Amino acid sequence: MPEHKTHLFVGFLAYVAVLYLILFFGPICWERKIELLMYTLIGSLFPDIDTKSKIQRIIYCMVFIVLILLAYTQQYVVATAAGIAACLPLMVHHRTLFHSMVFLTLLGAAAVLCTRLYYPVYTISMAYNVIFFLAGIFSHLFADRRLY
Repeated sequence: MPEHKTHLFVGFLAYVAVLYLILFFGPICWERKIELLMYTLIGSLFPDIDTKSKIQRIIYCMVFIVLILLAYTQQYVVATAAGIAACLPLMVHHRTLFHSMVFLTLLGAAAVLCTRLYYPVYTISMAYNVIFFLAGIFSHLFADRRLY
């Protein structure tokens, strides 16, 4: 099983490949390129969120901050959904749900759909975020040789 440095490297290669394809649709400013790189690199580690790992600590710190911001802005329904979603990795075994291309692709599609329903102006931006996040996830599964 590759360690996190290998997943980050393979994720970076996936970022370069997807960015190359996306640039055919038009230019992207360098700030957005860095943001998309971050989505890809987090995605390249994300499938291991169901184990005690570096990415689990990072994502749970991010979830904690997001929950505080959601509570502060009184968005309790979104905070509840985020809290429930954050519990899911703690309830499954490693290399099951979070190593499933189908589940993770549906998760990305749900993120784009929810954005389309509640914040339509950000739909294209969210779609790009999801594309790069999924590229990172698929690079992880490729490195683990678990593409199914």
